[in-house]
Amino acid sequence: MKKSAISRRAMLRGVVAGVGAALALPPLEAMFDSNGTAHADGTAIPLRYGTFFWGNGVRPDRWFPTRVGAEWWLEPSEELAPIAASTLVRDQVSVLSRFRCMQTDGSAHHTGRGQIITGSYDSGRGTYGGPIAPSSDYVVADAWLGMTPIRSVDLGISRVGKANSTAGGGLSWGPDGSHIGSEFSPVTLFDRLFGMGVDVDTAAAAHIATVRSSMLDVVREDAASLRTRLGVSDQRRLDQHLEGFRSIERAIAGFDVAGCALPVRPGADTYSDDRAHELLEEKNRVMADMIAMALACDITRVFTYEYTGMQSDCIFWQVGAEQGDHVMTHDDRSEVPESDRLAPQFERVHQAVVFIMQNFTYLLEALARIPEGDGTVLSNSLIYAMSEVSDGTAHNYTDMPILVAGRAGGRIRSGLHVQPSSQTNASMVPLTCMRALGLDVAEFGAGASRATDVVSELLV
Repeated sequence: MKKSAISRRAMLRGVVAGVGAALALPPLEAMFDSNGTAHADGTAIPLRYGTFFWGNGVRPDRWFPTRVGAEWWLEPSEELAPIAASTLVRDQVSVLSRFRCMQTDGSAHHTGRGQIITGSYDSGRGTYGGPIAPSSDYVVADAWLGMTPIRSVDLGISRVGKANSTAGGGLSWGPDGSHIGSEFSPVTLFDRLFGMGVDVDTAAAAHIATVRSSMLDVVREDAASLRTRLGVSDQRRLDQHLEGFRSIERAIAGFDVAGCALPVRPGADTYSDDRAHELLEEKNRVMADMIAMALACDITRVFTYEYTGMQSDCIFWQVGAEQGDHVMTHDDRSEVPESDRLAPQFERVHQAVVFIMQNFTYLLEALARIPEGDGTVLSNSLIYAMSEVSDGTAHNYTDMPILVAGRAGGRIRSGLHVQPSSQTNASMVPLTCMRALGLDVAEFGAGASRATDVVSELLV
């Protein structure tokens, strides 16, 4: 039983090095009405939107479930097995098949990326062509501008681009085709989201970096005072939140590769490690935990999550790969001996997709473990997950791999395998997501991929 109402904007506060610090609180029972369907002050529980991307597509014959309709996980595919195995999230994930990118001219990976992210592509834009419309996350963040301290968060996991170059991807695109890159450093992201309540670019933050103590130590007194006002379940939730925050601090401190301490210059991107042995799983865990906490604390409501970039040559050494992922997709399957093929490790493409889905499942579970009202942060979110091609070998844009996770506060039907009778415009999916989030948008995309219709099977 809750003892008193708490504002959703309440924060734990303290002072370190003469500078005020603030730590946002998780959703507590004391913040909601008696039914758990709204905040105690009558305001609605916030919705969130995220996009998740991985490069080079999938093995289509091993990606799509055989079961169509509800409970697709009862007959899962090999590559979606990690999600199917998670009883915590599988009923909040829908699989979409027979959705395609409508435009086929232009540069292979760039054509698909532009359309699957922004619903647009102009082959005459730049060297390889590019988007001419905003991405869905950009549209949502604009519509929700001012609701949270941070407009949106754009992060990345693998830093490796094509042919071992530095990844320059990112999922967020402005209306003029401008590109917003991803943040790859866990430390920099941590300081941006939870940096003692101050801007990491200020002199004060530089001073804090010198004499830094744990945020939890700074706000300990305020936390103890708040605890006396909470019921038993909220006390337990507060303890879990603080311990979760402490675990993020420990995880970041535990990275044993260059640049995983606080940057010398706050905000500088100094994170790096051996590109042949990127710490993908470890980095994914700490990034996912940070995003989950940022959403729960209403620091932001919009994020993009680029696991690997378009055409990435990330080396998935975790599954035994020795070649870059993009190179591995280019098995010519000709009559030449296997030793002469471009990609002797072709089977690793499939294993890499399974690995990525394991990491995506971790992100979903991080959101699903945070209770909020009568649901969870995941059930009050919507995540659009996709890649830029279907089959990385064929560079085709039919049967695009697309997932939709979360329930958008009950506005989305979940746990489905949606399969139209024929190939359907993929731009309908992000348009459906935006409509479910309450945005009054008539269309999404431009040119051949412009969509005005929604995927009706997903909307409640």
